[in-house]
Amino acid sequence: MANEKTQVQIDVVLVDDEKIKLSNELVSAWNAIDDALDDIKGYLKDRKEEIERQENTISTARSELSKDIPDRAKLTLTQQVLLALNTISQIESDIHSYQTEKKAEIAKFEAIVNICKTKLNRGKDIRWVDAEIVKDFKARTKTFVRTDTGEIVKTLPLNDEDTQIGME
Repeated sequence: MANEKTQVQIDVVLVDDEKIKLSNELVSAWNAIDDALDDIKGYLKDRKEEIERQENTISTARSELSKDIPDRAKLTLTQQVLLALNTISQIESDIHSYQTEKKAEIAKFEAIVNICKTKLNRGKDIRWVDAEIVKDFKARTKTFVRTDTGEIVKTLPLNDEDTQIGME
């Protein structure tokens, strides 16, 4: 009976070059987060200023509408108010979309930060390697052996499923 093939996780101690690479990735991710936050601040500042301009238009128009003015002038002012309200609504929608997009971007970089931090703090990386499962029915164990190096990764007791003979 042929040995089963599988993949197993192993801990690999990080060498200095890998630590430096992770540190660089960490710094890049932090910088990207800072850049995204700065972009958000700038965007929101610009949008807030535009909303304030539209609110001023509305305020001025409403003030004029309270006066005794011709109907055509009232219609024009009402249209200005409606246009300003629509513009504000569109800006608010744009802000929401922009913030959602930036939050997703920041989350991606936060994930990179967390991965790098974890690896650097542990000093190890977890990697998947190909292995063969070698069963020893006498000793009632199964041994996971790396196919690339022949190194024994782990040995576990056989369970009931391991001892059953499959129909071929």
